[in-house]
Amino acid sequence: MQTPASPPSRPPLNTILLIGGLGIAQLIGWGSLVHIFSSFITPMNAEFGWTSAQMTGALTVGLFIGDLASIPVGKWIDRYGGHVILTLGATLGAFLLATWSLIDALWHLYVIWSVMGLAIATTLGTNAATIVTANLTDYRRGLMLLGLVTGLASSVIIPLSSLLIVRFGWREALVIMAFVQFIGCASICALVLRGTVGSRTRPQGVKAHRDEQSLLKIVMRRQAFWSLSFAFAIHWFVTSFSSVHLLPMLLERNMSLDSALSIVALGGPMVLISRFLLLFFDLNTSARRTGRVVFPILCLSFLVLVWSNTSGYWGAVAFAVAYGLSNGVVLIVRQTAIAEIFGIRGYGEISGAITTVSILPRTLSPLAISMLHGWLGGYQPVAWILTGLITLSTVAFYIAAADKGPKI
Repeated sequence: MQTPASPPSRPPLNTILLIGGLGIAQLIGWGSLVHIFSSFITPMNAEFGWTSAQMTGALTVGLFIGDLASIPVGKWIDRYGGHVILTLGATLGAFLLATWSLIDALWHLYVIWSVMGLAIATTLGTNAATIVTANLTDYRRGLMLLGLVTGLASSVIIPLSSLLIVRFGWREALVIMAFVQFIGCASICALVLRGTVGSRTRPQGVKAHRDEQSLLKIVMRRQAFWSLSFAFAIHWFVTSFSSVHLLPMLLERNMSLDSALSIVALGGPMVLISRFLLLFFDLNTSARRTGRVVFPILCLSFLVLVWSNTSGYWGAVAFAVAYGLSNGVVLIVRQTAIAEIFGIRGYGEISGAITTVSILPRTLSPLAISMLHGWLGGYQPVAWILTGLITLSTVAFYIAAADKGPKI
């Protein structure tokens, strides 16, 4: 018999329909609302003369607001499910993409991306993982499949948006992407998420338990919460390096542009390969055990990065392979470890809180690494610092993984 303190019974959903539809919606959402920003920097610079720093500041503001909203959004999905909020968020995102096509001043871009932060928070983030953990008994397999699909977002949407810009112009491309966002994300969410529940959805007629409001507070009293938060905050800080600073670092080592670009391009395929391997060979392994393997490999990859300063191209290839394989699995570990250590009740709110802890490390990472590069006179000492930080992150994960406390 279900009690008010127990998780809601899970409806008999079609797993393939839920994962397939949600995966496509997230692929399009991540691509349209986040990844395509870089495609529009060059044409907006050509038309308005705005610098890259001026424009990417708007993206930073949007991501910051999205992270701030992660706790209340997660709490909403825990209580009411994701059908309404993801559908409305995805629709808002489509509207903002279309509005973006009308701008003629820099402050317009900042206003749009400030609101876009809310669209990102309500559509993306850890929302898909929250829905999967609350509605599928085999949520681990579901999260792996979801990660496999959404990992293609940048590989699919960035080339598409670039092609549209060349063919039609950047304003028209945004209108087309708004249509893609509405049909491929908002409409799919409206269809496939109907009937889903949250991890704290109460059966009709059951009153709230007196402890329901304090789940996050209970979890925050445990060392595992802070260890896990620290591990992933540092992970965000360190891995943000690869998206901004890896190419300049390789060029600083006198590597040719073509060779450096080939190293950077290895990241995406390695992430997909790692998730395929995880799906087929690691289904029955706990998140704790998987994390204890991939975090040390991530440390090893940065040691290889340090060593590759003298080993040349193939040393950098070894870094890219080890880094891509391990980093591709860390996201899955993050999503499954939360449910495994704390339970599925309140998953969205707890996951949102861990995301909130990571706000400053993630948003300040590119600037902080640039400052370190200037102060220390090059990327080699920066690589040593990143190696030390990811080692601390690994230790923190091991501490969290050792927690044997009860699930809430």
